[in-house]
Amino acid sequence: QLLTNTKIFCSCSSKFGSSPNSNICPVCLGHPGVLPVLNKKVVEFTKKYFNSINKPGVSNRIPNIISPLNKSESLIFYDNVNLPALYICFRIPKLGNAEDYNLEYFSSIIANNKSSMLYKKLVYDKKVVNFINAINHQTEDAGVLIFITMLNDGAVIENIENEIYNAINELYYDGIKDSDFYKIKNEIEYHITTNFTNLMSINFDFLNSWFYYKDLNRVNDKINKYLEVSKEDIIKTIKDYLIEKPRVVIQYLPKNTTDE
Repeated sequence: QLLTNTKIFCSCSSKFGSSPNSNICPVCLGHPGVLPVLNKKVVEFTKKYFNSINKPGVSNRIPNIISPLNKSESLIFYDNVNLPALYICFRIPKLGNAEDYNLEYFSSIIANNKSSMLYKKLVYDKKVVNFINAINHQTEDAGVLIFITMLNDGAVIENIENEIYNAINELYYDGIKDSDFYKIKNEIEYHITTNFTNLMSINFDFLNSWFYYKDLNRVNDKINKYLEVSKEDIIKTIKDYLIEKPRVVIQYLPKNTTDE
C-alpha cells in the first residue's frame, strides 16, 4: 500500500478507516464519460522502488533493420484448406507515429465492422466473401496494414483484390462520408470510455503507454488524440501510404485448385 493522500486514478481520499462509500466519485464508480487521472506520487514511488532493484543481464534492444519495399510482390501458397484466402499488405509507419489514429479510423471505415464499405458490399450485397478485415500491425521497427479476406466458393480472387483497391481509391478521390466518419468517431469514443471503467483495461493501457511510447500520460491524452482526427488527416494518410504504393499480395489457395 502506497502512502499517498489520494487514490491512484482520482482525487478521492485514500484514508483507511473512513465510513463506507464516503471516499468515492464518478471515476471510482466507473461512470460512462469519466476519465482517470494518474496520481503523480504513485509514479514517483514506483520509479523509486523499481530503480533500486538490481537488473543484471538487461541489454539494450537492437532495432531490426527493415528493408524498404521498393516494388509490389505477389505470392501464391497451396495448402489443405477448403476456401481461398487473400492478404494484401501495405507498409505503414512504426508504432508511436501520429498516423496510428488516422489508420484506425481508415480501417474501421473501410473493412473493420459489419457496416463498413467492403463488408457491406462483399459479404452482404455480393456474397462473394465470408469475411473481410483490415489489421494495423505495428511494431517498434515498422508497421504493416493487412487486408484479410476469405472467399466464398466460386468467387474470383482477382476481382476481390480489385474491389479492395477500388474502395481505397473511392475514399481518397471521392472523400469520406460524414455519416461514416462520425459513426466511427462515436464508436471509438465509446470504446475508449467504457474501457476506462475497467481497472484491468486501465492497467493494460498504462503498460502499453510506457512499454511502447515511454509516456504514462498518453492514457489521459488518448481519447483527445482520436477526437482530433479529421477526414483530411485520414485522406492524407491514405495518399502517403496506400495510393499507388508497393504492396505484397498473398493468395492462400486450396491444393485441389491446381495441378502441382
